[in-house]
Amino acid sequence: MPFPQFNQLNDELSAYVLSFASSAPFEVAELRPSGTLTHEFPLLSKRIRNIVRSSTTLWKEALIRLCIKETDIWKSAVMSIVLSRSAAAASTGPFIMQQTDESEKSPLDELNATKELVEKACNVVRDAPANEYQFEGALTIPERVFRYIVSCHLRFSAPAFSMPGEAIRGQEIILHFFEPRYRLLIREVMEGYTTDQEGNLSVVGGNEELRPYPSFVYACHGTLAPRSPACIVELRRCIILPDGRADVMLVPCAHVYIETVNERPNSGGLFDVRSIRMGKMATEVVETGMQRHRRNWINNQTGMGEENYWVEGGTVNGRRVRGSIHAIMAFLDARPGGGGEAAHLHGGNFGGPPQGGNFGNFGDQPEGGNFGP
Repeated sequence: MPFPQFNQLNDELSAYVLSFASSAPFEVAELRPSGTLTHEFPLLSKRIRNIVRSSTTLWKEALIRLCIKETDIWKSAVMSIVLSRSAAAASTGPFIMQQTDESEKSPLDELNATKELVEKACNVVRDAPANEYQFEGALTIPERVFRYIVSCHLRFSAPAFSMPGEAIRGQEIILHFFEPRYRLLIREVMEGYTTDQEGNLSVVGGNEELRPYPSFVYACHGTLAPRSPACIVELRRCIILPDGRADVMLVPCAHVYIETVNERPNSGGLFDVRSIRMGKMATEVVETGMQRHRRNWINNQTGMGEENYWVEGGTVNGRRVRGSIHAIMAFLDARPGGGGEAAHLHGGNFGGPPQGGNFGNFGDQPEGGNFGP
């Protein structure tokens, strides 16, 4: 019991008091799907259990805390719910977080704005058709908002591509897919989309402004196993060749932890994964580690560098490079009469060297990585 006078408070005040000690699933730890609201408070007493189940305050306060703590995950999801029912959604296109100068906004202003946003999202869910935002059990409106965000935004299920490489949010990755399992992956994620000669995507018979880019999981650390880091990539451009091979341009948009891994039967080794998005701090740690260990080849006056340095950037024959594969291709392009080997390495139709591992048509060589769970 919080304090002796607790039972003298009405349910609304009791819920407000409990909110100071409450935590929702994934609030304390990214990979911990439990919290005091679900695993502790309901066990304290029958009255507290009834308060937790019926009060809108506790789950609403949890949403507000998470929106302030993890803006890219929770606040963007809440805003997307609000925009999904607004007339502006039809004209503004896909939801994009507006970049604002947080230094100009006081903590109180941010808190009030977040409360207003959460309230709008709750109103959208309350007024939505009966077949939307529905979950088992008698849930309050804020809890339905919370569960929707967890199942449809925080968690992400998709087929996975595995190859060691660098994945920084917003930086393009150009690859050539040739293995049968990845040809299947591209066919699946491209369903409902069409492309022009340059690989630009458009929606078949729909409003392409309101539909997100095709996405899947890229296991950039080369390992598909529970708790392994990976990232969600958007397929921005795609040219599918007659035999099913594909030249693609990917853009990482979020880092995730893999939760479950399942090999799809009769797919030639294609894995489906369920993942959960990383928070801001974990994302920064992952990307900082990738940039710190980026290996670049530095040339000297005789051509290809005789030494390797761990640096943030480098030049090969006067050309800026990122990563050893990129550097090798730049070197091959610069050779007298060269370019054939580099073109073979490029393997793609988007022009220019890839920023992250385009291995061309090396027969049956796998795209790389450890594909097992």
